[in-house]
Amino acid sequence: MKLYRFPSYAFRKSRSIIALYRKMLFVVIIFIFTLALSYYVLFPIYWPIAVLMVMISFFCVFRNEDRKYIKEEIRRAILGVTGEEKVINVLKNLSDEYLYVTNYPIAGLGDVDGILLGPKGFILIEVKTWLGQFMIIGGEWFKKFGDILKLHKNPFTQARSQRDHLQKLFDKIGLHVTIRPMIVLVDGKFDIRGKTGIWTETDQKLIKYIEELSDNSIIDSQREAILRVLNVP
Repeated sequence: MKLYRFPSYAFRKSRSIIALYRKMLFVVIIFIFTLALSYYVLFPIYWPIAVLMVMISFFCVFRNEDRKYIKEEIRRAILGVTGEEKVINVLKNLSDEYLYVTNYPIAGLGDVDGILLGPKGFILIEVKTWLGQFMIIGGEWFKKFGDILKLHKNPFTQARSQRDHLQKLFDKIGLHVTIRPMIVLVDGKFDIRGKTGIWTETDQKLIKYIEELSDNSIIDSQREAILRVLNVP
């Protein structure tokens, strides 16, 4: 399998995180400066002033949303990249007839985790690193907690939106390509009840699942047009 990588969503988001860490560095500098000032210039008894100034600067510079944002983005980046790399390692067992494009960005819809082009056509892959056991009933996702089912975020919505966006791009240039969306659940388990309209599989069974799909081969001229639209060299 051949591989082309766009810069990941996590990588692009890291610039925002870096900006927040700069704020953190500013707070540290304020702390050191005021601590030194209170110790060497003012009387040592005034060291609480340093602590007070740091607390004020911290709450002025950082909003509560910023602190939650840093924690959540770091967690998502680690889990997301790990899951996507697992899928890439699995797909490496495919022949060189396949090209896998990662992290294709769509404004307002996030990244397409993976686009697989080859003998099985155009497969749009959405990778989820959700732990636990899930039940998919009539297109809705539920997470199992013992005998209790709780409604969960539905990845089908994002996959459909990304598929429809790409389909419109291709239709504009008269390129008729069938896009097959697929959800790949890494490390989690699921049970499907009824039809979902979107393929769902675990990373361990991904190769076997792809090989069993009906052939929907893309001819060379279509492949070249698709790569031009996606801006893949």
